Amino acid sequence: MSCTDAEFGGDPFPEQEKQCWCEDKPAYKPWVCADEGDECMCENGWVVYGAKNGEDKKPLDFFATIKISMAVTGTRGKQSVTCAATSFDGADPAVDQDKACFCDKNKKFFDKSFVKATKQFWRSSQLEQQSEGEL
Repeated sequence: MSCTDAEFGGDPFPEQEKQCWCEDKPAYKPWVCADEGDECMCENGWVVYGAKNGEDKKPLDFFATIKISMAVTGTRGKQSVTCAATSFDGADPAVDQDKACFCDKNKKFFDKSFVKATKQFWRSSQLEQQSEGEL
């Protein structure tokens, strides 16, 4: 792109000296797509389920959420997933806390084997809790 009046559709400040700046495209990062109980629109992406707020009660971003604890699933060809434990095979990555979901529409942060391993972790955790309850 050239820094000319024509390129910008006219001269916004006639007879004033001007300069152009180029900004880098912001880095891609998953976004909050739903609070717990709501629908997360994330067609063909990974949906991450985790704590909504940190210890300071401020909302967590995607990276802070995955550092603490999270569950992840795909939309399985649907446009949305309910942001609730039932959509994540009963996983509760933030017991007794409000939760939120993030959409990684471009599937940049996890691969299928990671998602599968995460699901196995939560299933194992549930089996362990059930076993302890029976003892």
